[in-house]
Amino acid sequence: MKNRELTNRKMTNRELKNAKRVGVIMIAAVKLVAVLFLVLGAFSFSAQAQTFVSQRAPEKDATGDKYVYFNFVVNCHDFTNVDESVRVLNRLRDIFTKYGVKADFYFIDQLVQRISWKYPTFFGDLKAAGMGIGMHHRAPHPVDFRSSIQSGLERMPWDNLLAEITKWETQRVNITTPTAPMSDVGGITLLKQLWSEAPTIMSEGGGDGIDRISNAITINAKTQGMRTILGGHHESGSDNDYPILWSQGMVARVVDSSITRWSRSGNNTLGSCGGTVTQDTQIFWWEGIGTSYEALYLPYKRIADQMQTVSKSRLTYYNAIVHETDFHYTLPPWRAIYFSDSCSAQTRTQPFDTTRANSSRWAAETPWIAFAQASVEESMWRKYDSLVATVARHPNIRTLRVKDLLARVVDDRERAITREHLKQIAATILTTSRDCPAQSGTRKQQAAFPPRFFVLGASPANDFFSLADAYYAMNTALATLARTGALPQSLNLKDINGPVDTVLATTSLQSVQTLAWSDLLTAINAQDALWTTQTTPNKYNGRVPNAITLAGKTANPLEYLYALAAAYQAADAANAAPGSVKAEAISYLCSSGSRAVQNDGRNWTEKPVRLLAAMTTGVEESNGNFGVGTARLEPIFPNPATEQATVRFVLTKRERVSMKLFNALGQEVAQLLDAEVGAGEHSVQFDTRHAASGIFFVRLQTPTFSHTKPVQVLR
Repeated sequence: MKNRELTNRKMTNRELKNAKRVGVIMIAAVKLVAVLFLVLGAFSFSAQAQTFVSQRAPEKDATGDKYVYFNFVVNCHDFTNVDESVRVLNRLRDIFTKYGVKADFYFIDQLVQRISWKYPTFFGDLKAAGMGIGMHHRAPHPVDFRSSIQSGLERMPWDNLLAEITKWETQRVNITTPTAPMSDVGGITLLKQLWSEAPTIMSEGGGDGIDRISNAITINAKTQGMRTILGGHHESGSDNDYPILWSQGMVARVVDSSITRWSRSGNNTLGSCGGTVTQDTQIFWWEGIGTSYEALYLPYKRIADQMQTVSKSRLTYYNAIVHETDFHYTLPPWRAIYFSDSCSAQTRTQPFDTTRANSSRWAAETPWIAFAQASVEESMWRKYDSLVATVARHPNIRTLRVKDLLARVVDDRERAITREHLKQIAATILTTSRDCPAQSGTRKQQAAFPPRFFVLGASPANDFFSLADAYYAMNTALATLARTGALPQSLNLKDINGPVDTVLATTSLQSVQTLAWSDLLTAINAQDALWTTQTTPNKYNGRVPNAITLAGKTANPLEYLYALAAAYQAADAANAAPGSVKAEAISYLCSSGSRAVQNDGRNWTEKPVRLLAAMTTGVEESNGNFGVGTARLEPIFPNPATEQATVRFVLTKRERVSMKLFNALGQEVAQLLDAEVGAGEHSVQFDTRHAASGIFFVRLQTPTFSHTKPVQVLR
């Protein structure tokens, strides 16, 4: 080991003097686990410094207030003609580069494989141009392919399903017999290797309700470092007040409106495949090319018109989606391999015939796939170029990748939750009506209980907690009470899932009954032990069960959550375990309506994201190297931090590493690390007990890499 490593060595006098000057004392540990005690109170910043902002707050900018965020999306589908796909993708990349725009490219696994074989520099070039990367799922992936493959997976026990889906996301799939993943690297893992970091976003598939395959894919994606999912937000659908939400421990893609498809009349009725297209039917703008109403489907005019009416006082999120096959085909040729109709409703059977994608067979067997006319293709290129130019030049629009937005997201999935937080959450649960709503005409109403999520504190510095947060925290706090005789003043949350196994249990509880504390404690300890078992092989596998046994009776998770709240409120008031606990039967299925979480585990995990102010800290996320990655900075844990925070990072080779801490004004407050560090995983810990509450930033920098992560300190 060289002297510059922080491994089992003493500091030089000069280093010790510098460390004291910034309030840092370093204690060396094996494999560079440096524990730093920071006297951060001396570096507190003005209370007027802006930290959090509303998700709808426009961004202030010298060139004009940005009240629209715009995300260009390219879905990359067709693996049957790699040359054509790469030609289109390179041309799109060049358009974005010409106008200084960064876009997100979503790839299906099979296309990634074939591009990497034939065009080995493609992904490096795309990254060097500053583009974002995502993972897309299409047939034969079972999350999108309604076939015997999917039904077989859905019947598996949960842990078996998770293991099987892991194969799909880490190994190459044989496209003719997709039930047998091959040993070569594929899926998310391959794209992660080619990109030198995890893809940013994933289209996880799935519909309403518990979709076990989609849930398993999400857990695997988190395990591999991905942070964003579509979350059902394709071209619209984001919440009016909280457009950016956590869902299943990942950030759901945000979009209010899209320059992708619309109707002539403005009524925007979704058309059915093969149905009659009327003036009320939404069509993709490129489908209007060559028609008598082409002038109504000019994408650059669409966004220019909408900028005249969009609110200037609140931030609106737009996207524009295009598929690389739209420029050259009427439908992507890969569909012919797996479907026998143009609506992708009739699935073929295995083994799948990959030669069906050959154009010589289209006329007879798949006439619904055809080449676009050259004049139509060039018209589409001109219109798309004009769209990008219009968006890029507008003074009130900021174009961004999903990754750019993530740089402002505080990763508080495993944040600290305090006793006061839980006291307020328990009170909310116990005072919200559990009754089923009355019928209102023909419209079914949502029941008031449970709340969608919990919003505490004052805007914009709210604290947000999901139902799963409340479930985990109260169960853990009460288990701690039983062991130690006292409720904890704070604890760190875990990123657990909602129910994933099956439909939720039908209750056998009485309408209202009293439970002995010992009966509830039996369930509490069982749940605590179950989480340990679930998360030992995979930290993201913890979940809310679909049924809980209380005093010999079956309770659904809402009933158990209510009992936990009642017990917590009583224990908090008495500073002791309660003698008994009130329980209540709460049906998931109201005859006149439904619960907001009815049979949908994703809703258990939903909560708003806390967003940092843009462009105000002077500490922006950046990557100094767009080639082969040499380092990776992991999210800081826990976040928020109340006593100590850990920064983990990975090096692929020995490099000089600088790690600094900045406050919210962009001022350096401490040098956490300055040393030669070897390849491998490392961590740095720093004490936050004397720090002022607020947002800080940790920047990791090497000669070829720079990245920044935020951490919130709570007092």
